[in-house]
Amino acid sequence: MRPEIATGTQPSAASHCDRTLAPGRTPRVDRLYLNSGSKPATRRGKTLQAAGSSVLHDSSLQIPHHGWPFSLVSMECGVPQGGGLKYAAVAVVDYQGFELCKSTWGHCSIYNKNPPLGFSFRKLYMQLDEGSLTFNANPEEGVNYFMSKGILDDSPKEIAKFIFCTRTLNWKKLRIYLDERRDVLDDLVTLHNFRNQFLPNALREFFRHIHAPEERGEYLETLITKFSHRFCACNPDLMRELGLSPDAVYVLCYSLILLSIDLTSPHVKNKMSKREFIRNTRRAAQNISEDFVGHLYDNIYLIGHVAA
Repeated sequence: MRPEIATGTQPSAASHCDRTLAPGRTPRVDRLYLNSGSKPATRRGKTLQAAGSSVLHDSSLQIPHHGWPFSLVSMECGVPQGGGLKYAAVAVVDYQGFELCKSTWGHCSIYNKNPPLGFSFRKLYMQLDEGSLTFNANPEEGVNYFMSKGILDDSPKEIAKFIFCTRTLNWKKLRIYLDERRDVLDDLVTLHNFRNQFLPNALREFFRHIHAPEERGEYLETLITKFSHRFCACNPDLMRELGLSPDAVYVLCYSLILLSIDLTSPHVKNKMSKREFIRNTRRAAQNISEDFVGHLYDNIYLIGHVAA
């Protein structure tokens, strides 16, 4: 199918940010405008040179693409006699390549930058794959590889977004990396939204992204502490209604982890009863309603471990 040529009025900024691709849609050639007064004529992908103007080729020109995924394959700049840049660039909008990268690596700093000449999503995909394999062998080297290729910015927030939106990273290596990079861990925790979620369900979601250590220790306590503060920040009204503080949520989370081990471990023959769990939990965290603690027990009993 021949690429579609975009003509007519300048597209809005909102359309530039539309990165969705309908099934079966093919890449198209589009024109990027540099000012609102520009309206170059096109015919089958070629710029029609206006009378008295010349066509320049400038590979150093930076084109704002408003986050649009494209590979710049050629550039044409029209300059009228009076001077002043009027329009520029023909670019291939590589939707398939972009979606292929984004479906596996949901966030990369390079997605929001002007790509250099010669950029292609095929090459980016190979670099992302290579970087992921490197990370799964040595996390620090993997992150450095992404930075060296311009894929990631050297920022804890950008690294956290990359981790949050990527599913190709080995969770054991990721756990080691986050234990060493607490600044990245802090930003990663803030990316979670636990609004209106039941506590054990939110804890499961948290541990799906940030895996719990195999043994109890300082790192597990750190994770539960950070989760407790984030959960309370996402549900201030619920916390006031239940009379819960971050410290109380911390106690509940630890109780849920211990209950999960008790109910799911084949080595524990005498399982903790609902009555025992309610009594022990209310003894550790006072002013918590019996019904609420009972619902916590039911959730673990029916759904399973919160940190499996």
